[in-house]
Amino acid sequence: MMNAKPMIIAIASTIILAVAALPDSALAKSDMSDGAAIKIAAVKIHKGVGTVKKIKKRSGKIRLDHGPIKSIGWMGMVMTFDVENKKLLKGVKVGDKVSFGFYATDDGRHVITEIKRLK
Repeated sequence: MMNAKPMIIAIASTIILAVAALPDSALAKSDMSDGAAIKIAAVKIHKGVGTVKKIKKRSGKIRLDHGPIKSIGWMGMVMTFDVENKKLLKGVKVGDKVSFGFYATDDGRHVITEIKRLK
């Protein structure tokens, strides 16, 4: 009978190396405030450009009037995004033109991971 241990080790090593090679933007981490383990999943980061219409710093939300975003199949529209880290909103104000990156969650939210004022 063949020993399965070397095969399991090889498969596990391959998976670990594949995850380690992913860029930081492809890793989503769960909130650790409740002691939960880190959740690692590959996510697609979509890029867009828009104008800030409203900011809710306390709740970590931003309303943008954005142009088309082909990677997710959207036409231009006004919509509210969640912000992954409220610190991203520092220095951004209503009326600013911004570029941004976001991912879509399984529960239908759209979460901004990066935002930058354009000149």
